Amino acid sequence: MRALWEIRQPRDKVEDLRQFYDTLESYIRGLESLGKVQDSYGDLLVPVIIDKIPGRIRTLITREHGDKEWRLQDLRTAILKEIHAAEAAAACKSKFRCRKCSRKHHSALCNGADHITKKPESETVTVHSKLALGDQKHPCGPVLLKTAVTTAVNGNNRIKVNVLLDEGSQRSFITDDCANLLKLQMQGTEKINLAPFGSTSNGIRAMNNTTVHLETVTGPNISVKVLIIPRISTPMRTHLTRSVLDLPHLKELNIAQRLGSEAAEIDILIGADYYWTVVGDDIRRGPGPTAMSSKFGYLLSGPTNIESTVGTSSSTTILHVMTDSKADQEIMSQYWDLETLGIKENYNADITNNGWFEKYRETHLERSSEGQYIASLPWREDHPPLPTNFEIANLRTRSMVRRLEPELRHKYDDIIMDQVAKGFISKMDNADQSKGHYLTQQLAVMKDSETTLIRIVYDCSCQKSSEQPSLNDCLETGPHLLNDLSAILLRFRAHNVGFTSDIEKAFLHVQLADKDRDYTKFLWISDPDNPESQFETYRFNVVLFGAVCSPFILNSVVKNTP
Repeated sequence: MRALWEIRQPRDKVEDLRQFYDTLESYIRGLESLGKVQDSYGDLLVPVIIDKIPGRIRTLITREHGDKEWRLQDLRTAILKEIHAAEAAAACKSKFRCRKCSRKHHSALCNGADHITKKPESETVTVHSKLALGDQKHPCGPVLLKTAVTTAVNGNNRIKVNVLLDEGSQRSFITDDCANLLKLQMQGTEKINLAPFGSTSNGIRAMNNTTVHLETVTGPNISVKVLIIPRISTPMRTHLTRSVLDLPHLKELNIAQRLGSEAAEIDILIGADYYWTVVGDDIRRGPGPTAMSSKFGYLLSGPTNIESTVGTSSSTTILHVMTDSKADQEIMSQYWDLETLGIKENYNADITNNGWFEKYRETHLERSSEGQYIASLPWREDHPPLPTNFEIANLRTRSMVRRLEPELRHKYDDIIMDQVAKGFISKMDNADQSKGHYLTQQLAVMKDSETTLIRIVYDCSCQKSSEQPSLNDCLETGPHLLNDLSAILLRFRAHNVGFTSDIEKAFLHVQLADKDRDYTKFLWISDPDNPESQFETYRFNVVLFGAVCSPFILNSVVKNTP
């Protein structure tokens, strides 16, 4: 059950969904082999699976399933049906896409700019009780939050969006789906400490940022700098009915929220950084929700004090906390791990291994006339502009040189000169400091090593500032191509003698494409006897140790070698 609980959330791609479904099926069949029937754990597993599947898929299966209660078997069938449909769309050879959203379907089938999805509300509450679905009513009727419907604009792209205004958030956010529909350009990457509600700790996450423009009813559009996040919240109900709008203090007001009680995804969250830019000074109070003026219209918040004619119940998912079943979980987890040892695919591997590797091999690998491999760096699509980092490389390298003892400084210089002689690096005359990228470096002393006492370490994660990317931020890591260790151990047991081998300085035997070499420049002193001597510029001719993609490039070459 622990493995099912911790199963990785798939992206909205057919390969991810297929891997997610196959893994789910293997675990469920493992439970069946232990005599556990779906009726005993299905109600517990359903909300976990629904919460993990991508929002678009959740919308499609929920819309087709209706208001009926989900059973595990029905949910598995629905997911498989959507996978088959997605695989059929992926196999379509038509070059034409929807003119509205650029997806693979006819334009007449698209719901156009009004892409806001309607989904059943699902609030997650953790208590010590069995899973149940119940109706809970607020004593003063449904409670409204400050939400608005407006139009987001980016050039010729315009879509209707649901906006939530929240003073409790220090930053503003936009969902991946909304940013993709607007075709927003990434402007940079930020590392933030994200502390979600109810959590006792926070975690550092790297998020892309961009700027979205929102139409107003009071004048010109407003620009909001937002962080891009997969999902902001569960679908939210507005509970705004005609009886609420007929309250005396709300009549004749231009309300920003939409009428109705259906749930919809929140596309944009405006936090405290832009909250007071949006809201106004006019506040209307009365027997019901409070109205506050804003550039989108009047925002309503607070209890309605009205019994809704369409029902005020909210579907609340209550999850069971298994406080006394840790031992059972560990036993089942060990059973699955032992039964699949050596044959189970490494789930930590990128699910697009095969396609990614094949594409890289065809477009980024070539062989020279001497038979040596030449590899290009796998740059991320639409990565933010990479700064040269010359200033910080200059400062850090000078500081490092000053700290080195004369003996180590000469050994450092010997390594540099040896790599120049072997063609691993080359010195650049009249290097342009405004182009390419400079790496920082430091010397690692390995006292316990018998072969390599010192090693130069290049920092490809060095950033000029928190708002600018490093070289590693702009490169794809690439899928995991290492052989499975358990399979290697099993093969060792099959024969009397085992052989191992090692490629000395393996990374340095793969040439780097000419177009990428200027992004691996570094500085070193011209005179090792003088730590204040003028710097000279070098660059790599081969794949360097320290880049996030280097292990993938090396394994691609090894697997491509006949």
